[in-house]
Amino acid sequence: MIRGNGSIVGIPVAMTGTRPLYGPRLVRKFSFTEPKTRRSATRDIGDITRFGKPGQLCSWAGLTPRHYESDTRVIRGHVSKQGSRMLRWALVEAIQRAPAETRPRLVKDAIIARRGDDARGIAKTAAARILLTQVFYAMRDGYLRHATSQAA
Repeated sequence: MIRGNGSIVGIPVAMTGTRPLYGPRLVRKFSFTEPKTRRSATRDIGDITRFGKPGQLCSWAGLTPRHYESDTRVIRGHVSKQGSRMLRWALVEAIQRAPAETRPRLVKDAIIARRGDDARGIAKTAAARILLTQVFYAMRDGYLRHATSQAA
């Protein structure tokens, strides 16, 4: 088990070759998340080095749509809902309280403006993927990326 100081059950970092985990300290910088949400996210994700890129973390959390493809026909379904239910719930709750200038909120507002009020659930899920991507980079690299950039 990896502890907050980067040691694995008492073995120093230099001996294991792993980097110290930045997650719990940096996830606190997402001011719109509650302490319970931050603890849940960092606990459920665990060792961030298990995931090579943010898409793998989003897929593990069950925030990516199902995808069926045969020849030229592509069918995109509902989100898979695999992974941690508590993490998905915490991310959606955090999105609902996101300040107006943050990237997840901008993405949510852009989708609702483009597709109408019927797409509120889709917009929340897409914004939760953006937030989880930011959490991935914060935990892996030790700093926040694209916290206030424009929506796509």
